[in-house]
Amino acid sequence: MRLLHPAMLIRIAMVAFGVWVSSIGVRALLRGHPLAANAPVGRWLLGGVVAHDAVIAPTVFVLGAVVTRLAGARTRQALAAILLIGGSVLIVGLPDVLRKGHNTNPTVTPLDYTRNLVIVLLAVVGGVTLTSVAAAVRQRRRRGPALEIAADVPVRTIAPHRHTAATVARSSLRLAHRRHRLARDRRRSGSAG
Repeated sequence: MRLLHPAMLIRIAMVAFGVWVSSIGVRALLRGHPLAANAPVGRWLLGGVVAHDAVIAPTVFVLGAVVTRLAGARTRQALAAILLIGGSVLIVGLPDVLRKGHNTNPTVTPLDYTRNLVIVLLAVVGGVTLTSVAAAVRQRRRRGPALEIAADVPVRTIAPHRHTAATVARSSLRLAHRRHRLARDRRRSGSAG
């Protein structure tokens, strides 16, 4: 008998835990309430699925297609993070924003949810921007100082964002061989004349 991989055992345990927690929620939802009392919950759950499939997913796909054509890799990653985190925040926070003022009891929604949602979304954008800038600075520092090149040896310039450590090492090795051959040819031509 073949033993399961530890990662598979963890997945099975997580699925079992999720089913157990879901069963607790379903039992609590159905216990002591007539089915008609749970209709608003059903509408809310169905509305979430419809909103996702009809609005959120197509919007993300269209924005992703546009951004893929117009932006670089780092910008795409940042925008994807903003859309993912910001979309999740909107899904959670938007019902409270829309519900404000519709309740007769002011203690149900006592806070300024619109302002708080805007603050959280700005924090998400700021956090993703800071993370992207920090990653760019870290990448630039890893590249190290620029290679010093002799004035008499022409070298093809490559865009800086395409340099990796291996590319720089290969370029400097090629440059060293080229300088060596140039010096050898000068010595030969000087001794032959």
